[in-house]
Amino acid sequence: MMEIKILDSAYIVGFNSDTNFLRNQIRIKIFESVGKVVLQELTGWKLYIYFRYNNVEDILIYLKGRSVPQTKEKEITIHIPMPIRNKVDWGVAKEDHIYDNPKHLDDKLKNFDQLSVDFSKFLKREDYIADCMWRAVIHCFKKGFKINGIELKMDM
Repeated sequence: MMEIKILDSAYIVGFNSDTNFLRNQIRIKIFESVGKVVLQELTGWKLYIYFRYNNVEDILIYLKGRSVPQTKEKEITIHIPMPIRNKVDWGVAKEDHIYDNPKHLDDKLKNFDQLSVDFSKFLKREDYIADCMWRAVIHCFKKGFKINGIELKMDM
């Protein structure tokens, strides 16, 4: 059966997020939604979903990430915007962002799917991150993507 690894990191100095429980829940939901038949066809494959907390304006989803048949690995990268404190109380200090300009990926936007965010809807950073992760993963599987010629697409 295909293995799913969900990892996160930040382009923010000293940023800490405890998303272990959430990452496990996302994995379970994917396994329930994709179906065992498709996952059996991809036995030995690993799907890596990388969440990157970043100074960007929208959720940015890169579905065309590295796919390596020799090692049976497929990557999806998702950038989650982290606001600064003057926008919301749970934001980060502006100087902690590694990339000062939230438009630093704008020249590459044609390569990404974008989902808008409304920081003001959330009172806690954890709730915001959970919402962004879920929305991005659902988008990936609704739009669909291929691993080794097998399309993973479903209604979630």
